[in-house]
Amino acid sequence: MVNSLSTKSADNIRSLAQTLTASFAYDNFDMEFKSHAPTVEKHGDSLKHAMSAIIFLLIKTSAQDLRCSDELWSTNPINPYIQNHQK
Repeated sequence: MVNSLSTKSADNIRSLAQTLTASFAYDNFDMEFKSHAPTVEKHGDSLKHAMSAIIFLLIKTSAQDLRCSDELWSTNPINPYIQNHQK
């Protein structure tokens, strides 16, 4: 059942991303799992790095609303293509 739900969830995320009316947010974070009594096997390497992500639907937005994206990116100064060809 868990595998089935995971597969359905991945399919739903893929479908939502392909609508081009979704946005992604990522967050990197660190967790420290301290032990009260360190052992040879657990010698103090308690810091773990992780990343979380979320995808969400842009409410009241259609692909037609976003058709200006290509033009905006083509004129954006942080676009690497623009930076390499302005020199």
